Amino acid sequence: MRRITIALLCSLGAAPLAAAQSASGYRYLFQMTGAGNDDLHGVTEVLGSAARVDLERQGSDSQYFLVSNAGRTITIVHPESRDYSVVDDTTFERLVGSVLHAMPVVDIRVTNSSVTSDTLGAGSAIAGHPTTGYRVIQDFTVAVGAFGVTASTIHQRVTTDYWIATDLSLPHNPLITLLSQVETVLAQTDRTFAHKTEAALRPFATGTPLKIVVRSETTGDDGKTDAKTQVLEVSSVTRASVDPRRLALPAGYTRKDPGMNVKF
Repeated sequence: MRRITIALLCSLGAAPLAAAQSASGYRYLFQMTGAGNDDLHGVTEVLGSAARVDLERQGSDSQYFLVSNAGRTITIVHPESRDYSVVDDTTFERLVGSVLHAMPVVDIRVTNSSVTSDTLGAGSAIAGHPTTGYRVIQDFTVAVGAFGVTASTIHQRVTTDYWIATDLSLPHNPLITLLSQVETVLAQTDRTFAHKTEAALRPFATGTPLKIVVRSETTGDDGKTDAKTQVLEVSSVTRASVDPRRLALPAGYTRKDPGMNVKF
């Protein structure tokens, strides 16, 4: 599922900002590990309620994300083709699930879903900031088929621990949210499951997550269980001089509808 996410991520938006001299903001690094060869590294620049997210990757593709409107609007900018796409954060974070649900030959049925949350209390400092921990447990069964025939049924239990900064408030980074939900992508096609998840995340959705640990257990038709752990962590949060022009949509670019032609 992770490869599908990476394959679709960048097909997808922020109004241009006025040019100005550099101002005091933040810069932080983040990385996702435990995903094999698809481990990701990125850097985010923050100025007020706006941000820019660049991912470190091989190749010459220089597309990047602009975050505006208090994190509710995402702009995917493609400098090589001089175009961009705009999408709201909720759509972006459910991108892969929405695509799968829209495919006419794929039948995905989610049953026996439950989502619970709990407070873990004070955590250790991360990148120099104190944290509070929260845990969300998602349990569900998914039957996947095509042309009316069920091909397989799996049961998943996903436990996600969020460590939220108690002294730091940065704009919401929807990319981090999307990556943290990759393991539940099949269940995201179900509205009931999505609403349960939103309710569970609501108490700390406005905080700044500095570390997210996702533990998943997937049991297939053969009764075998595959367990894995992925960690998404923010590091090196520093005050930095940020040029507002880097957080602005370049002039002369053409807006395009979100699509599937993605390179990552």
